[in-house]
Amino acid sequence: MDEEKVQQNDAQSAEPNDTVFEQADSRVAENASEPKLDNADYDDLAEDNASTEQSLAEQPSEQPHHRIVRPRFIETAERVPFDMLDTIASYRRGIDHELTENNLFDSIGEESTVYDMGPGENQQHNYVQMLRLRLTNGVAVYVPVNEIGAQYRYMDMMVGRKQKVSISNLYATDTFDEDGNPEYIAMGSILEAEFVVGGLMYSEFLSDSDKFKSETRSGTITSVVDTPTRQMIFFEYHGISLAMYAQDFYFRSYARPLSEVAHVGDRIRFKVKNIERIRYEDMNEVKRDVQAGRLTPKGYRYLIRCSSLMFRESPDDKVHRLQDSGSTFIARVVRYNPVLGILVEIAPGWWIKGRLPVTSNFKPTINDQFANTPVTVRINSIDYSNRNGSCQILSFPFGTAKTRDQKFN
Repeated sequence: MDEEKVQQNDAQSAEPNDTVFEQADSRVAENASEPKLDNADYDDLAEDNASTEQSLAEQPSEQPHHRIVRPRFIETAERVPFDMLDTIASYRRGIDHELTENNLFDSIGEESTVYDMGPGENQQHNYVQMLRLRLTNGVAVYVPVNEIGAQYRYMDMMVGRKQKVSISNLYATDTFDEDGNPEYIAMGSILEAEFVVGGLMYSEFLSDSDKFKSETRSGTITSVVDTPTRQMIFFEYHGISLAMYAQDFYFRSYARPLSEVAHVGDRIRFKVKNIERIRYEDMNEVKRDVQAGRLTPKGYRYLIRCSSLMFRESPDDKVHRLQDSGSTFIARVVRYNPVLGILVEIAPGWWIKGRLPVTSNFKPTINDQFANTPVTVRINSIDYSNRNGSCQILSFPFGTAKTRDQKFN
């Protein structure tokens, strides 16, 4: 019995053959490599942005058979209080006079509703989706779908989010309040806010791209998308929504998915890598919507490619540091084979052989591969040219995995 245990532990400590390392290198390359983007790929970024928001927004209805009655906009929309009318009118005059951030205002999305706008020229009712925003001074602002901007197809995802908005119009209702004062509805534009912020950034970028790209900026994560086909984050910067691919946010790790690294509400630092200016009319999804008779935004859109990698320790630097210092640290099991042994990830893109002492009381299984069980290790040797090596497994600080889907903090 004891001899059988010794043989089993020896097998776990055996040096893996080339096939194991080839599989590991292939999997690491798949998860850790950074794609090369040229200018044409920025349209793909726009499409990914839109498609991702669509997948988040398409949730099943709680009441699929409930009959929805579209409210009449002119009858139900909230009016601007008369004592705030001069203030809101000054907001509109300001943006008409000068397209600057000073004439954009903070708001939060309250409701996304499809309104009945009444009969059109053909006597058929027109329906328009609008986002109701609430300014910090309490005034409601309505933004129609064609003024939403980059997220125009997925307005439901904007409810609860902070937005910059401009006041584009005061809509006369031809109704009066109880004191006989004429009533107005404030109409706004997120599209214009994105144009202002993006346009200012684009001008600075063209003026001195090196200086612009060297500046450190900060934003707040508003959404994290981590699916088998797409991994990216959305974050708020100067009141507009920007997107960042996972490979631009962190050095991707097989053992640490994006959802474990990025969380809604986190403040992040980033730098702008490039800005591309395109027209909404040239986007494939906009073209399809136009053909389908839907309202769409028009004009310029700024695609801003950002990265946070420069604020993270590179995997190679981490491996050098851990080896030079002789540190004991946490790694993750990424491969287990009862004959070939164990591979652990010591840094993103670095899978090396984990040697388990024959006297160890821990008995890992295939469950540890799927659960990416944490192990305490110390590096024995590293071959930097071939990106492999070995480390000593000192312990399983949280024990071995009991099931394949076990979660470790």
